[in-house]
Amino acid sequence: MCIRDRIIGLGQLTKLHGSREAEFAILIGDSYQRHRLGTELLRRLIDFGRDEKLERIVAEILPENEGMKQVSARLGFALKMNRADGVVEASLVL
Repeated sequence: MCIRDRIIGLGQLTKLHGSREAEFAILIGDSYQRHRLGTELLRRLIDFGRDEKLERIVAEILPENEGMKQVSARLGFALKMNRADGVVEASLVL
């Protein structure tokens, strides 16, 4: 099986009902992490959000997910710890 026959990563942008906001989700296979695939997927989701005239992209990130927090911050997301829910809230105004 060659690499073209496998899914190594997934990026998703889900519009939040009744708003001009969307939530992103990214999943990268373990052996492909730290190769900037998450950064590229998130960059493309941001571009898509702009094309769709969204106002904001958000996500909830687990506090221990240092990689996704770094990628999000590098691409301009504001990060804020939500202690009540135990997650880091990421938000990017487009």
